[in-house]
Amino acid sequence: MDVVISVDVEQDCPPFLHSYNGVANGGLQYLMDIFEQTEIKASFFVGADVVELYPNLIQKLEASGHEIGCHGFNHRRFDQMSYHEAEVNIRDGTLILGRYLSHPVRSFRAPNLRFPREYLSILKAQGYIVDSSIARYKEPSLLFNPLKQIWVEEQIVRIPVTTTSSCLRFDCLPLLYWISLLSPNPLILFVHPWEFIDLTKAPIRWDCRFRTGLYARKALQRLIYLLKRHNADFKTIAQIAGDYMK
Repeated sequence: MDVVISVDVEQDCPPFLHSYNGVANGGLQYLMDIFEQTEIKASFFVGADVVELYPNLIQKLEASGHEIGCHGFNHRRFDQMSYHEAEVNIRDGTLILGRYLSHPVRSFRAPNLRFPREYLSILKAQGYIVDSSIARYKEPSLLFNPLKQIWVEEQIVRIPVTTTSSCLRFDCLPLLYWISLLSPNPLILFVHPWEFIDLTKAPIRWDCRFRTGLYARKALQRLIYLLKRHNADFKTIAQIAGDYMK
C-alpha cells in the first residue's frame, strides 16, 4: 500500500484570497510538525512566488528531507495560457527554485490540476521527469479504469492525484482507507497549507473554508496513523516514479 502526502504550497485559497497566511502564519509549520511526529517525508509543490517571499521556509523543508517540486511561477492556470506563456512560466519558476534550493527540481504539478498534454514538451525541455497534474477523480478514463495507474508520456512519468483535498475535511477517512487498500494505484493525497489555519469565516467558498484549521490538522494525523497501522509505505512522488521506472 503506497501512499504519498503531497502539499501544494501557494497563496491562501486562490483566486479568492491573495494573502500567504497559510505559509507564513502556521499552516506550513503545522504540516512540518505532523510529518516530523509521524516520521514521514512528503512532496511539496512550491510556487516560485512563495519561494521568493519565504526562501528560508522552503529551504527548511528541503533540509528536513522532503521532496520539493515546482508549482509554476505563480498560481495561474496553464489551461488558460498560450504555449509561449506556459513556457515562460515554467522556465522562470524553475530558475527561481533553482536559485534557492540545493537540489535540482524534477517533479511538477500545475495549479488546479489542469495541464494540457501538449505542454509536456516544456517540462521535458526544462529537465523534469515527473508530472502530477492530473486528478483521477476528474478524469472518467482514470476513475473507471483502476488498472491504469501510472504511465509515461513525452518521457515524463505521469502520476495522477487520487482525491480532492477537501475529502480529508469531510469525514472521508474510511473512504480514503479503502481506496488505498483495494486499489492497485498508489494513494496520492494533496493538501494546502491554508487548509490548516482557521479560515472558517473567510470570504471564500463554503467547501474551502469548511473545517479548516484544527479539524484539518487532526484529520490528517488520524489518516496517517490509520494507514500506518495497516502497514502503508509512505513515499514521495519522486520515489513512486523511481519504483515505476525500475
